[in-house]
Amino acid sequence: MLILLYPELGQVHFPLTRRHAYTGTHGGQVSLPGGKAEPGESAIETALREAKEEVGLNAQSVKVLGQLSDFFVIPSNFMVTPVVGVTETPPEFQADPVEVKHIFTGTLEALVQDDAVRTSTITVAGQFTLEAPHFEIQGEMVWGATAMMLNELRWIVREIMLTSRN
Repeated sequence: MLILLYPELGQVHFPLTRRHAYTGTHGGQVSLPGGKAEPGESAIETALREAKEEVGLNAQSVKVLGQLSDFFVIPSNFMVTPVVGVTETPPEFQADPVEVKHIFTGTLEALVQDDAVRTSTITVAGQFTLEAPHFEIQGEMVWGATAMMLNELRWIVREIMLTSRN
């Protein structure tokens, strides 16, 4: 998974995708660009390749800053390693018509606000109701694994901001 940070209109943005609805585990959900590794591929190689496939990102324009914590996504049975990268200019995104319904963006500034994390009742797999923490970005509910990755980035950035004030 790639959290791509880039400057636009005086703010730092990152892309998210809404997947097309399908009968698979993550059909219709919001996600960061990313997917399954090919044999022998590193987390960074996977994130950059998948971002190229899903949103048309030019991987050569990305400076990789590092990786966030690995975690296991139970519904899809995958170990995920989020990768954080930056570009100097806003990318020209092109959604893969098979995988991606649409691309939208969030801002780092909104993500680090005190009230950024919300809680709502959601229904999972059409049968389980639970209270889930999430972000609301451009009217889209971002929850689950994607919210976990963004929340880790949020805490890192908030810590940097706090440290730089002192």
